[in-house]
Amino acid sequence: MAELQKEVEKYKDFMFIDVWEEYLNLPHKTLAFFKVAFEPFDVDYYVKADDEIYLHPDQLSTLLAKKQSHSPTYIGCMKKEPVITNPKMKCY
Repeated sequence: MAELQKEVEKYKDFMFIDVWEEYLNLPHKTLAFFKVAFEPFDVDYYVKADDEIYLHPDQLSTLLAKKQSHSPTYIGCMKKEPVITNPKMKCY
């Protein structure tokens, strides 16, 4: 933690959020992030991406530019099917 804290002080590239870390708490963690991130940053967009995605920043910026004249926009996938927990399955 001490090394991470040094990096944060130097680069300001991480935020610490006081929230319980558990999968079932994910909606609360996401909301806590946006509450903390909204105040100190004057930006047009906030992007939340998990570690299992492959983000294409160039494609994202093009997509957001098309949406700029619209009111707040959600872009993503709301999964309705069960989560696949079998490591032999393609989408595990």
